[in-house]
Amino acid sequence: MLESRSSYGYYGAAGGYTGETPPPPQSKEDELWDWIVSEDIATEEELRLVTCINGYSVETLNDVIEVRTGYHSREQYIDCEYDNESEACGYIGDSDTWDEDVEDHYVDSVD
Repeated sequence: MLESRSSYGYYGAAGGYTGETPPPPQSKEDELWDWIVSEDIATEEELRLVTCINGYSVETLNDVIEVRTGYHSREQYIDCEYDNESEACGYIGDSDTWDEDVEDHYVDSVD
């Protein structure tokens, strides 16, 4: 088991040099997949289904984020959910204008 990396190589849990090759860096797709699951945006099963149909790509995973959250990417989700002042959020965080626009839309659509 590899624990940490130093400039001299990788060391196992017992502290001795393992001589093993370092693990490959995680792909952008793998990293995004793990993040989507950890944020409870989608389950592993849902992601398997969508990527089986549309392909295993950052674009497909961003589509899942958009459908489930309304945000176009992980970066926009983080900016908007944790920093409501971000310009990337559009109407989110804009108090008066957004509320009035939404209220008008719903009143018009109900009437």
